[in-house]
Amino acid sequence: MLLRFVVSFCLFCLFAITTFGQRGPTAVARSGEGAHALLRRNGLPDTRHFQQFLSLNKGRLTTNNGLVAGRTYRLPTRGKANPAAAARAKSAVGSSASVLHAPIFGPKYSRVRVLDRTMRGAVYYLSPGHGGPDPGAVGKYGTHRLAEDEYAYDVTLRLARRLMEHGATVYMLVQDPNDGIRDEQFLKVDRDEVTYPRQRIPLNQLARLRQRIVQANKLY
Repeated sequence: MLLRFVVSFCLFCLFAITTFGQRGPTAVARSGEGAHALLRRNGLPDTRHFQQFLSLNKGRLTTNNGLVAGRTYRLPTRGKANPAAAARAKSAVGSSASVLHAPIFGPKYSRVRVLDRTMRGAVYYLSPGHGGPDPGAVGKYGTHRLAEDEYAYDVTLRLARRLMEHGATVYMLVQDPNDGIRDEQFLKVDRDEVTYPRQRIPLNQLARLRQRIVQANKLY
């Protein structure tokens, strides 16, 4: 009887150590949420948090470190600040910072400094409206002729650059060979935009949309 009690007590202690020793902060993944988004939602935006998260949840992630909606995941603990570790982390971030060269943004903005990797793994296919033979809505301001597609393209370029600064991969489905990001108040109207890589943009709206969908699928 005593032997049985001792064995049972030891097994209970072992269970308690393996079970309660793993306790810590957790979070339930939402539909469509990735690891980076889950960590940001819980105040853990740093790259080191992401690496810790992968280690804590090894074997519970899908391909490419994806999450399963509704599943509970363990979160890294913030812990107390460690000056030496913080200095090493800051040094590592500085040494790993990279600069991309993207001529599509024009000479002034072609140098893109990657500020962080918070959007690493995210892929965007950006398609500004109209383009080529279709300028979209056209208006006048004094003697200046304003075309919708020129401003839509400029705004989309700026969005693409901002996404790249945070580590995202971006494809511009419409490109202009000589118009990068422009800071002029009035943007010159032209019709030389093409669908990536060098396809003539059709005038027909449905054909134009179909062309961009096909190209996005090829890139994917």
